[in-house]
Amino acid sequence: MGRPPMTGRILLPDGALSQEWLQLAGDKVAPVSVPSLGKDDALIVIDMQADFVPKDASSNPNGGRFGVAEGANVIPLISSLVDSAVNVGATICATRDYHPHDHCSFFTAGGPFPPHCLQGSQGSEFHPRIGAKLTQALRQVGPEQMLVAFKAFHEHIDSFGAFPYHDGGDGRLTKGAGCDHPLGKTLGCAKAPFTGSVILKQSDLLVDGAVNINAPPDVLSVLEDGVDRKMRTLYDAVKDKKRLFVCGLALDFCVMDTCLNALGSGVQEVYMVLDAARAAHIPGVGSFGSGFLSNPSEVVSKLNGAGVRVVDTASLAGVSTGPSW
Repeated sequence: MGRPPMTGRILLPDGALSQEWLQLAGDKVAPVSVPSLGKDDALIVIDMQADFVPKDASSNPNGGRFGVAEGANVIPLISSLVDSAVNVGATICATRDYHPHDHCSFFTAGGPFPPHCLQGSQGSEFHPRIGAKLTQALRQVGPEQMLVAFKAFHEHIDSFGAFPYHDGGDGRLTKGAGCDHPLGKTLGCAKAPFTGSVILKQSDLLVDGAVNINAPPDVLSVLEDGVDRKMRTLYDAVKDKKRLFVCGLALDFCVMDTCLNALGSGVQEVYMVLDAARAAHIPGVGSFGSGFLSNPSEVVSKLNGAGVRVVDTASLAGVSTGPSW
């Protein structure tokens, strides 16, 4: 399928780092013009959790353990996308990183990252403003159209992407011992158990009209004992959708891998909503520009090479996102 005409520029909200990222990406960023969200589309909101947004005493007091710089800037844009998805009947799925305390990716277990998004912790919950928006959406469209998916909850393997790594994620994911389990086949990838994300039974999600968008998965939600708890992969939930639009944090890890893995799983059209995502940036650690962990030019090359298209919020939700760069 041919690439739609380019809009020529991408619109981003105010933020020096987002401007720097685009400059480092160069002319490889090729935003496209697409029809706005429709009922045959799915909006995938990646890891908009308290721990992935910088801590703020008033708006995010319990998070920030692995905050993405300028992560809060995308909240109003994602909220607009959720509203648009609700209005047209598109499916919405919000993912949650959901790690055990001894996850292989943590410093404390020999991994590269600080502990974050611990199962049951306040940091693993959706950012309060995102949580409120998703709660509103769930009340409006119900749990079959507003989904929550969990990922990276096995001690011995990470999963940036919300779709499985069919190559096992070698060289990309942190892995520990004992990374071979038959349940991996059930979740869509025989080479690496528990990669991708899974929609699990959450008994407290919606009870008598009351919504707990941060409800934990039930204890037996992944058990296969003949009881139908409606466990399914994200791919199973969206495989019949015409287009996937992916946003959230962090652009160069979980958002990018979700886009790439979605195409690898068989989804035909995948778009990254670039202004509604932010890349990981740690000064003194990241070696690209002022501290980006990934080379923006290489990120865009991977997206372009795989066939992932780039759009902005304005083209999908009809909102202004700030100055164009």
